[in-house]
Amino acid sequence: MSFIPKIEKNVPESISRRLEISSKRAEEMKGKTVRKVTVGFRKRDDDVHESDVLKIEFEDGSILHIQTASNAGNVIQDFEHDKKRTFKPSDFRADLIFTWE
Repeated sequence: MSFIPKIEKNVPESISRRLEISSKRAEEMKGKTVRKVTVGFRKRDDDVHESDVLKIEFEDGSILHIQTASNAGNVIQDFEHDKKRTFKPSDFRADLIFTWE
């Protein structure tokens, strides 16, 4: 069994637009040489969900932070608000956020 993901080409338009924005941010890495990589957890902030962070430092001095995000907390709040509501796996979402420094 391979855990290497395959990229889905046919995605709904709403997701496609989000991927397009992320793709443009990620493509800024092309041609850069990686100097250092750090993996960890984002410092706790009560206003946002916990998150893993990948910090990539490049030889040109630029830094890319890639962090995870999800709507899990929001979905749980919805469930607590409306006990009769049922959820499907598609109600949950996880994203990668690209931030350049």
